[in-house]
Amino acid sequence: MSEILIYGPGAFSINEKNNGKFVRYVKELNEFKKRVLTEDYLMIIIDLERRNRYGISAAEFAREIPRQSLTRIIFLCQNHDYELEAFHRVHCYDYMIKPLSPQDMLKLVSLCMQRLSRKTDDGTIVFQAGQKKYKLKRGDICFIESIGRKIRIVTPESSIKAQYFPLNDFLGQYGQYFIKIHRSI
Repeated sequence: MSEILIYGPGAFSINEKNNGKFVRYVKELNEFKKRVLTEDYLMIIIDLERRNRYGISAAEFAREIPRQSLTRIIFLCQNHDYELEAFHRVHCYDYMIKPLSPQDMLKLVSLCMQRLSRKTDDGTIVFQAGQKKYKLKRGDICFIESIGRKIRIVTPESSIKAQYFPLNDFLGQYGQYFIKIHRSI
């Protein structure tokens, strides 16, 4: 699984060579649609240069797919022409004005990945429920259950309903500590 999908004409070069397996870079709409249908992403970046409304339409397409409905989408554009549409129609995470240097783009990607990270270095996992964050020891988690648009984390002392994330993504990070016993548990 790639963590970030970048869709755009290739005006600047952030690609797999720059960031290993974590970034997938596509230039064509058909390839974008194929990727969002078959792969999970934590973040989608859409460069609106020469795509104009096609970028907005691509983001709307991604939003219709259940696995991508909560994916953070960031738009890059040379002006504010589509900003209102991006926020109101697509509910994007951010809308950034170009030019962005490759270094600025890598900083943005790094910052977003840090914010999306659910893992800490001390053997704990951080879950977010609304504005509150819960830091739980891996060994204290009995099971995690996907219920509609929420995740329920059960420990011996409590049950916490947190923001949804795909269980397969969770297993990608913590598969050595947990096993999947059901498609939703």
